[in-house]
Amino acid sequence: MRKLISGALVVISVLVLSPTGASAEWRQDNSGWWYSEGNSYAKGWRDINGKTYYFDSNGYMKTGWVQDNYYETWHYFYQDGAMAHGTVIDGYELDEDGTWIKPSKEAEEARNLILKEDSNYISKMNAAYGAKLTKRYFEGNINKFIANDKWNLPVEDVYVFSLTGSYNDEYCGYMVGKTSKNVYCVPHQGGLSIYQIKNNEIVKTYKWLDSNGYDGNWRNLDKDK
Repeated sequence: MRKLISGALVVISVLVLSPTGASAEWRQDNSGWWYSEGNSYAKGWRDINGKTYYFDSNGYMKTGWVQDNYYETWHYFYQDGAMAHGTVIDGYELDEDGTWIKPSKEAEEARNLILKEDSNYISKMNAAYGAKLTKRYFEGNINKFIANDKWNLPVEDVYVFSLTGSYNDEYCGYMVGKTSKNVYCVPHQGGLSIYQIKNNEIVKTYKWLDSNGYDGNWRNLDKDK
């Protein structure tokens, strides 16, 4: 998962996992375990037999705590290399995607603001799909998370959350401006509008600039205009 939108907003997903080929296999030398891929070897994130692993730049499997430097997130890998998720390690809570939920009063306030301003939509999605707002969040400049040249939102630092279903399906993302406190509901793909939400209403629509005026109201709420 790395961005919230394919080719545009990156959130909410969490990990971009490379597939493994038929000739791939585990190997070990004096420096550790590595995973061969034909004439090469795995580097970065890999999904192998339903488990998630991380390999360093030299191709060796990582264990223990590992930081994603781009998103400034932490993950824990057991001694067999598999990533932990949905548990507590050394007193630190990991979400279902394996990301450490970093305690932050400001981030918690941003999450509560989303639940307040867009409660109707979130409740509807919860009833229909078991969707919940993640505790996991990212933070940084808005341009780090969306292709803002396509939407032209005000530039500021934001907190980013995801609305995910019971099978970790991501339905949309949310951003909260650290300065403005604006709440934005973000589609999981480009070409659709981003909505600013307040008091359960769409108060402003930021259309994708190449959409030729198409909006689509992808949230599909009768009350939204």
